[in-house]
Amino acid sequence: MAVSTIGREDATHPARRFLERRLIRIVPMYWIMTFAMLLEKELSRWHHQYGLGSPVAQITVPYVVSSLFFVPYRNSLGEVQPLLIPGWTLSYEMFFYLLFALALALRLGVVRLLTPVMIILTIIGIFHQPSWPAISVLLDPLLLEFLAGVVLGHFALKVFRVNLALSACMGIASLGILLVVPLGEFPGARLVQWGIPAALLVQSVLAIEYRYGDSWPQWSLLLGDASYSLYLGHLLVFVLLTNLLEKSHIITRGVFRWQSEFLTVVVLFFGSIFASLLTYRLLEKPINDKLRRLLLDGRKPQLERH
Repeated sequence: MAVSTIGREDATHPARRFLERRLIRIVPMYWIMTFAMLLEKELSRWHHQYGLGSPVAQITVPYVVSSLFFVPYRNSLGEVQPLLIPGWTLSYEMFFYLLFALALALRLGVVRLLTPVMIILTIIGIFHQPSWPAISVLLDPLLLEFLAGVVLGHFALKVFRVNLALSACMGIASLGILLVVPLGEFPGARLVQWGIPAALLVQSVLAIEYRYGDSWPQWSLLLGDASYSLYLGHLLVFVLLTNLLEKSHIITRGVFRWQSEFLTVVVLFFGSIFASLLTYRLLEKPINDKLRRLLLDGRKPQLERH
């Protein structure tokens, strides 16, 4: 967001253009996958051998509507979780987009405004209690990870480079923290166990990309293009493939065999990537391109006149 926006705050209607582009990118596929998950959940009610193998929350109109519009909602199981489970991060994403758009609208500088605002919101979130309204979960230290991305993007635009050897050490250290440090329950735990290592890892990759990005295989960039489809759809693919493996008697639920476990990982890994590439080519890209042409390109002359 920072790299594509910072420095262009003086453009015509920057906040509106930013939100329109993000909504076109995020909403259509999310709604498609949410309705697909709704269908899966309804099928799992009637056929208990299918599904995710976990209790299914009661499907109500408020639950569906809140899931579609990224509003945190406490379902019948007491969980603050949308119908499409990976969508929980998109609630934070949309909240961040609103703050980002506010900075663009006020023309105060994205980093200058977001840094104090998001730090204050995070401090409030540290004291979050389960009894608070579900929407208050947005005031979580997770917001600082979004802020870290903005700051890293800002430094990337300023051509601020960290020594390659130091960046490599930072990347290795961050992977060590992510893989080795045990998870704990204390205020700001996610920031220590995930946020800081992730920021270090991104900084490390930025340094490597700056020097060796041109030699990176172009085919791999397609995986990046399809990453949103992969993120939204991988859980559904896991369900379908796991059921297929069970029906083929390759795996048996509740029975551990390392050969079956290894095969399952391989099938789910490559199966979800293949499905995401198909989804991106057949659904996500055509829908996004069509909406951009209809909603953005068709209004360029009017925007230019203003």
